[in-house]
Amino acid sequence: MKLEELHDNDLLILLDKKGRQGERAFRFIYNKYSSRLMAYCRKMMKNQTIAEDIFQETFIRFYKNAKPNQNKVSIIGYLIRIGRNLCYDHYRSKINNVSLDDFQIDLPDNDGIYSDDDQIEEKFKLLMKSLDLLSAIDKELLILRIFHRMKYREIAEILDIDESNARKKVFRAKIRLKKIIEPYYEMFEK
Repeated sequence: MKLEELHDNDLLILLDKKGRQGERAFRFIYNKYSSRLMAYCRKMMKNQTIAEDIFQETFIRFYKNAKPNQNKVSIIGYLIRIGRNLCYDHYRSKINNVSLDDFQIDLPDNDGIYSDDDQIEEKFKLLMKSLDLLSAIDKELLILRIFHRMKYREIAEILDIDESNARKKVFRAKIRLKKIIEPYYEMFEK
């Protein structure tokens, strides 16, 4: 039996079996989804060590709690939901330790002279810092849609909302991000 040909629920059935089949299914799931989950954790946390801790804890909880027919969410959706909850738990534990200095956007002062590579790099840095100024849910929506190229249906599954609501939320998050970026972006155009 080729694991690549199995649907998510079939993989969960194998995972639920202890022994070789369960280990094989877990290894397959880990190899298939670990890079996407790690990228999500990194973008949400911006701290490699914390992202790695959340990544590991996500797979531990997945292994302990995943059951066949548990829900109709895809495996990657379930993994990201676990990771998302762990990220929010981390944010909640740190909420009182936020400094206003964390919200400054630093742009280099070189009299408006940029090489193309420098300008691309600075625009990317601006985008990442601007994402951090958004609410946690807006940041997550944009990370899932833009960086992970998830479909609205997948985003809706993760957030437990309907697809049209996911579309609206992503659209509104893009507008809020644009309002943050616009004043700084104009500096690059001069």
